[in-house]
Amino acid sequence: MGKYYVTGGTQRKNAKEGIEWFSYGEASIFIFDDVDGSVAKCVSYMTPDEIRPEEKNANVVFKAGSLDGHRLVVCTQTEILTYSLPDFKQVGYTTHPWLNDVHHVMVKGGGNYLIANTGLDMVLELTPAGEVVGEYSVLPGEDIWARFDKEVDYRKVFTTKPHHAHPNYVFEINGEIWVSRFVQKDVICLTNPNKVIDIGIEKVHDGNIHDGKVYFTAVDGHVVIADPVTCEVLAVHDLNAMTDTNKTLGWCRGLHILDDDRILVGFSRLRQSKFRENVQWVKFQIRQRESAGKLPTRVALYDLAAERLVWDINLEKYECNAVFSILPAD
Repeated sequence: MGKYYVTGGTQRKNAKEGIEWFSYGEASIFIFDDVDGSVAKCVSYMTPDEIRPEEKNANVVFKAGSLDGHRLVVCTQTEILTYSLPDFKQVGYTTHPWLNDVHHVMVKGGGNYLIANTGLDMVLELTPAGEVVGEYSVLPGEDIWARFDKEVDYRKVFTTKPHHAHPNYVFEINGEIWVSRFVQKDVICLTNPNKVIDIGIEKVHDGNIHDGKVYFTAVDGHVVIADPVTCEVLAVHDLNAMTDTNKTLGWCRGLHILDDDRILVGFSRLRQSKFRENVQWVKFQIRQRESAGKLPTRVALYDLAAERLVWDINLEKYECNAVFSILPAD
């Protein structure tokens, strides 16, 4: 065990419940130590006005990032930033007019960025200089540009919702590009669309590879393990059943695999969503557990073999109000 980075955001002091695009006023990266429980903020960042929507107080938040050697690559909704570790000096910056509601970035072989460009229902491959070298619709057979316009600067567009797929996490296995699709509750191989992992439980996040298997979170508090070769779901773990509480667990998103049995999972305090029709489980949890209250934004360690919660760390005390990714700092 050791230290870990969390990418996310700090909520505005005057944020209104139910207004999802105005909640976060600062993109933030934190580090926590699971030995002594300490938490510290490493980065506070604000997207420049010229590449964000003009609507007052539009969100600024770090979504899911990735490690690239001794660098951390992370995205805001319209930018890709690279920080050296452990000093967090900014050593790279990329943006492009097509970036809208970006949810995840990773560095592929050769150094280009693979980006879950959620607002345009696509995965985009950019060079560090911002040149487009690949574009993939996450809806096979659908032309991206039949719905969108190449000449528009989507960084200035407040939202393109409702999305048809809402891709949110991209990963590579043996040179193949995979992406999780929130709406379809599945994971699809973009370079071989016949390969689909049907999660089916709830909306999907993450896509972390460990020992030839891929781990996913479902937003209602499940962790799913799948085989990317056979596309079979191998195991489903219900974190709700492992957590001794009658409170709402929160929005389950952010995952790091320690070993075959132990995982770190992120939870963001459950808030209202304007697009409630896309998150029916929220209605159920609010109806069943609202009177007991909501658990705070936190990181938790679960032992899947023992089916138990080992510990959790409340991040809200340190102004971390959303978790998008958990990355090892050691």
